[in-house]
Formats: sequence, C-alpha cells, structure tokens
Amino acid sequence: PGGAATLCVEWDVITDLVLMHLNSPVFSNFFGNLDGSGQALAQLNTGGPLDPALVGTKLYFAYCLNAPFDFASNPIEVGIAP
Repeated sequence: PGGAATLCVEWDVITDLVLMHLNSPVFSNFFGNLDGSGQALAQLNTGGPLDPALVGTKLYFAYCLNAPFDFASNPIEVGIAP
C-alpha cells in the first residue's frame, strides 16, 4: 500500500489474525529486521497437535519490506499434513 511493491496474497481472516498477533509466541518473529546478509527467520508455533479437521488446509505466506515498502516476495504454500 502506497509503495513500489505488490504483496500477492489475498486479505482474509488469517491475515487479520497474524497481524493482530505479530511476534506473539504463535507467530514468532513475523515482524522485525533483517540481519546483515538480508535474512530473517519467522516461526509458526502451534503449541501442540492441530485439530485433525485442519488436515488438507493450505495457507499462503509472503513477506515484504517496509520503510520503504519496496520489495515483496512471491507467496509460498504451506499445507497441513496428517
């Protein structure tokens, strides 16, 4: 928004959930700084087994730089397997 990049993911309830809980124990390091080599590590911590009803669900994640908003990654698919 208002920058030179486009973040190619659809805004949905999961997007809102992640943004509300950035850097919480569940979404560890989802917002922060890159290291000297331009890398960072974010972790999705479920805290235990997931509900079996979620098996087969596909989530899509991408990242962007801000200040300035001038780069966005391609989205990657993360599938929930049994």
